[in-house]
Amino acid sequence: MAEVPISVVIPVYNRADVIPRAINSVLQQTYENFELIIVDDASTDNLEDVVGRYHDSRVSYICHETNRGGSAARNTGIDHASGKYIAFLDSDDEWKSKKLEKQFAEIESRPPEWIAAYCGFDEERQGITSTIRELLYQRLFTEAGQHYCREGGEELIPDILMMQARVGGASTLFVDSTAIERIDGFDESMQRHQDWEFLIRLLRQGKMAYVDEKLVTKHRYDSPSLESVIDGKNKFLKKFSDEIREVEARGTNIKRPHDKHLMKTFARNGDFSQSYKYYKKLNPLRTKEYIGLMESVSKGIYQRIRTL
Repeated sequence: MAEVPISVVIPVYNRADVIPRAINSVLQQTYENFELIIVDDASTDNLEDVVGRYHDSRVSYICHETNRGGSAARNTGIDHASGKYIAFLDSDDEWKSKKLEKQFAEIESRPPEWIAAYCGFDEERQGITSTIRELLYQRLFTEAGQHYCREGGEELIPDILMMQARVGGASTLFVDSTAIERIDGFDESMQRHQDWEFLIRLLRQGKMAYVDEKLVTKHRYDSPSLESVIDGKNKFLKKFSDEIREVEARGTNIKRPHDKHLMKTFARNGDFSQSYKYYKKLNPLRTKEYIGLMESVSKGIYQRIRTL
């Protein structure tokens, strides 16, 4: 029997400077009957000292002896969780105060086949190019600021395969712990796209509800490395190749959004020749796609200047 209704898992690596914001957002929840499990993935900063300043019986700290990656850290938290439900929070994100209260009430009100819930989110991006991009989105597109809000089960999988399901990563998720156990947690071989991979397997087990409020704020600081994106994407596309063929047979192009993502990733890392190859393949781009590409190009130029 679960000791608490909700277990909160924060995986963290070298985030001593920002993790207090995440921890505080959990401790300030209006729903207070939870445990908070912080899993340190062998950090080399003073993370343990920072976490040790919290004198709250609901907070526990676990440290890996070696760095094993975010998915492994989440799985360690899952293994130590006693809650009926598990909520995940990335160490650089934060929750609004009613996040757990709203999602717990939503799932408890649904039939048993509803095994998860997610919610809306805000994004706070760093840098002038990201600010310009957001302003352009607000001016040019009426849907700016709105988020994907579909509910359901396996019918959502094509959206995830096409990178259209803006779920907001693990920080928005609230999941039945028995469902997580059935799918054996996160795939530890995935460096990127692990949230999508997790969701696809989860949606084969049951349905996911949506709480129509922005209850998470995502903070973006670092761009993922080119190598991790390519590796994660190759593994993701290979793992779900059968599902992709089935969806594409119905006339939906799964490859385009992934090619677009690679185009932007190469540009962001200053590899403009490889980015241009994808640009030629995808052209013509839509206006929103041009804005995203220009933001990535500006970041790539900045990266090149820094290395001079």
